[in-house]
Amino acid sequence: MEGRRVERALRSYLDNRASLSFNLDTKSDRVLALQHGYVTGNRREGVARRQGLDDDWEAVLQAARARDGQRLARVEKLSEGSRRSREEGLLRAHREVWMREWNKLQLERGQVQKELEEWRVCVGSEEHSFWLEFLSEAAAVESQLCEEREDFTRERVRPLLRARGRLRGSLGRGEREKEGVKREGEKAVLKLEEEIHRLWGEIATVGVEKEGEMKDALQGIPLELAEEREAPNYGSALRELQLLDNHYTLTLETLHHRYQGVAGRGSCCQGVAGQSNNGWSFTDDERFRHVVGQYPSLLRKRRTLLIDRLMREFPNLTRPEIMTHESWYNASTHYQRQVASVKKSWLRNRTELVGRLVEMLRRQKEVLEAEAISSAAKVEQRRKAEELYERVCEWRKEREEAVRREERERERERRKEEEEREREERKIAEHRAKLKAKVRNVLQKSRMYACTVTWHVVECVLVKCPD
Repeated sequence: MEGRRVERALRSYLDNRASLSFNLDTKSDRVLALQHGYVTGNRREGVARRQGLDDDWEAVLQAARARDGQRLARVEKLSEGSRRSREEGLLRAHREVWMREWNKLQLERGQVQKELEEWRVCVGSEEHSFWLEFLSEAAAVESQLCEEREDFTRERVRPLLRARGRLRGSLGRGEREKEGVKREGEKAVLKLEEEIHRLWGEIATVGVEKEGEMKDALQGIPLELAEEREAPNYGSALRELQLLDNHYTLTLETLHHRYQGVAGRGSCCQGVAGQSNNGWSFTDDERFRHVVGQYPSLLRKRRTLLIDRLMREFPNLTRPEIMTHESWYNASTHYQRQVASVKKSWLRNRTELVGRLVEMLRRQKEVLEAEAISSAAKVEQRRKAEELYERVCEWRKEREEAVRREERERERERRKEEEEREREERKIAEHRAKLKAKVRNVLQKSRMYACTVTWHVVECVLVKCPD
C-alpha cells in the first residue's frame, strides 16, 4: 500500500514538476512525499532537490532509451537477415524447379524432333499418309505465319522504329506520333491476344473431339452386334449390354451429384462438376496449371514453394484467393481423373462384353444351322450354347465384382485424400497456434521488461533521495 502511494506521488510530481509545489490529493500522500524526499518544508531546498531529481530521472530515461534503441537495432538487423536468407532460399528452390522444367522441355523437344525424323523416313508408307498430310499442312501454316510475321515487321515494326527516330528529333511532334504508335501497338496486342485465344480454342477442341469419339463408342448398339440380330438370344445379349451401360451411367451420375453436393455445402471446390475455370480466365487457369505441374508432390517444401511461386505469378491476387483456386483445382483434377477412369473401364468392359456376346451369338447360329443336319449334334450344340451363355453370365458376375472392388478402391482413395486434406489443415492450425503462443510469450516478456525498468527507476530515485 505504501509503495503504491509513493508511486502515485511520484507520478503526480512528474506531471507537475514545472510548478513549485505538488498537487497531492490527501494529507497522507504529502507526508509520504516529505518522508521520501520529494517535498521539503523549505521552499529553496525543495526546488534544488526537485531539480536534482529531474536530472537523475532524465539520465535514467536516456540510458533506458539507449538500451532499447540498441536492442531494437539488433532485432531489426536479425529480422532483415532472416528475411533475406529466406528469400534467397526460396529463389534457389525456384531456380532448381525452373532448371528441371527446362531440362524436361529440352528432352521433349528432342523426342519430337526424333519422331519427326522417323515420320520423314516413312514417307512411302500408306499408314503415315495422314501424318504426312498433317506435316505438310503444318509446314504450310508455318510458312504462312513467317510471311505474316515479315509483313507485320514491314508494316508495323519498321514504321515504329522510324517513328521512334523521328520522335527523338522533335519533342512536340513526337508526342503526337507517340499517341499514334501507342494506338497501333494496342491494336497489335489485341490482335495477338485474339490469335492466342483462337489457338487455345483449337487446342481445346482436340480434347472435345476425343471425348466425342469416346461418347459415340459408349452409346448405341455396336455394328458387329447388330449384324447378329437374327440370332435367337439377341434380346438377352442386348439386355446384358444395357445392364452394363446402366451401371456405368449410374456411376458417372453419382460422381457428378457427389461433387455438386460438395459445392452446395459451401466447399472450396464449388462448381467442380459444372464450372470450367472457377471464375478464372482461360489463360490464367492454364498458367496456374502449368506452374502447379512444375512442382511435383515429392518435392521438398513443395507447398511453400508453390504458394510463393503463385504469389509471384499472380501479384494482383491475394493468398486466400490463390489457395481457394488451388483447392478447386485439386478437387476438379480428382473429379476429372475419376470420370476418365470410369469411362476407360466402361469402354474396356463394353468392348470385351460385345466381343463375347458376338462370339456367343455366332456360335448359337452355327448350332441352329447344324440342327438341320443332325439331331444328336443339336443337343450337343445346345449344351455348348448354354455353357457359353453361363460363362458369359459368370464373366458378367466377375466383372460386376471387379467394378464393385474398383468403386471401393475409389472410395478409399477419396477418404484418404480427405484425411490428408484434414491433416494438412490441422498442421496449419497447429502452426498458427504456435505462432500465437510465441507472440504471446514475446508480449509477456516485453511487459516484464517494462515493469523491471520502472522499478529500476524507482529504486534509483529512492537511492538518490534517502530519508
